[in-house]
Amino acid sequence: LGQCTPVCSEGEEYIFLKKDCRPQCSETMQEYDEVTRSCVSCKSGTVFDASLKICVQVCDEGLEFFPLEDKCQSSESLVDLTPNQLTELYPPYGATLNPNLKIYEALCDPGLVFDAVLELCVPPCDAGKEYNVEVADCVDVCVGGFEYNIELLSCIPICTENTTFSQDYFSCVPICEGDMQLNSETMMCEPTGRNTPECMFGMTYYPTLEMCLPICEEGEEYDIVNEQCTPCNPATERFSSGLKVCIPICESGLAYNVNNGVCDSIGVQGYEYNTAMARC
Repeated sequence: LGQCTPVCSEGEEYIFLKKDCRPQCSETMQEYDEVTRSCVSCKSGTVFDASLKICVQVCDEGLEFFPLEDKCQSSESLVDLTPNQLTELYPPYGATLNPNLKIYEALCDPGLVFDAVLELCVPPCDAGKEYNVEVADCVDVCVGGFEYNIELLSCIPICTENTTFSQDYFSCVPICEGDMQLNSETMMCEPTGRNTPECMFGMTYYPTLEMCLPICEEGEEYDIVNEQCTPCNPATERFSSGLKVCIPICESGLAYNVNNGVCDSIGVQGYEYNTAMARC
């Protein structure tokens, strides 16, 4: 690829377009699928690219696959430039041609590297990280089914149709309309007020505990044992205003499961999480 890449652990290899290390497939002509978390053969209409280590589209005659464009286009769109032209287009040091990615990569100042996706010279990031222009720092690379949220500074699930991301649950939840509201126990839309008892003044209903308890400040949950409000641990927990309790901060690729109270793999398009099998 003509670039410095991270040193991967044993049994892994660096996938440039993923900007991270992935398990190395033992069989040739196979790529690692993030959804099934297994090595799979290339689908019909695609072919394995040994330099990129992924399956790419098979192009018609006279066309070439451009990885960053993710499409086939005329090879004539890539014109060889002279050193003087490269310096004019990519000051101050010019650029070099990357034949694998089919792009020109700027020669950067010392301490910076060229990011082919952003087409900028940026600080180098560790494995599993990528440079984000808006944040102006290295952030987590989100795995399949997740996208980076600048406001939360973390990866959040990409929600399917009729669902939306809820910061309260840090997961995708159904979109409730009209007089319907989300039941935090079943995670389904139900008529407003159903199965929610009225509490005394100064008390609120805790759905996970199924009882009325004193109202705590935002970011605090009620400790039944010590009978007092306690703040969430910002290093490991986040407050869920829907559940009114502290829930764990899940790693990238996981989301909080209300049913079992732990971080689980979250279903992406076409998948759902099976609690009994503990997988999508």
